[in-house]
Amino acid sequence: MKRVHWKEASLVILSAFFLLHLAACNRDGSGGDVMASVNGRKIYRSEVDKYFANQTAGSDQQPAGEQAISLRLSILDTLIETEILMRRADKLGLLATDEEVDRKLNEMKSPFTAEQFNKRLEEKKLTVDDFKRDLKRSLTRDKVLNKEITSRINITDQDGGLLQRPQV
Repeated sequence: MKRVHWKEASLVILSAFFLLHLAACNRDGSGGDVMASVNGRKIYRSEVDKYFANQTAGSDQQPAGEQAISLRLSILDTLIETEILMRRADKLGLLATDEEVDRKLNEMKSPFTAEQFNKRLEEKKLTVDDFKRDLKRSLTRDKVLNKEITSRINITDQDGGLLQRPQV
């Protein structure tokens, strides 16, 4: 039992050290904390904080301590992965266009009045620009995954037999 507690404590200490180390060592000229840098693109604490606030908005019980640290690290990890994916999409020419983003945004807004939609964004602590940026990332991710994964799937007639229902 002590071993489990030691591992949990080690994780909390390591996570806290990691965040404190990044905060202490990575300040840009404007005073913002740089939590990570991916191919020259800096990910700031304010960006992680914005996603943290978004994910915890509307929750009766806000994460604290180890849960808050874990969520922040998870958000940072996601932002790093997203930036890597966006770079890959750019190289493949698969970045979502402004037209695609606007079309999807209008599709998502259509069931709501402008006031209702803006209220939902406000509840999630997002601006329209934040939402469009995330939408662009999401559409781009889908395009990359479709290109990278779908292009590698090859179903033959022989494989097709595996997809049929077994006869009883």
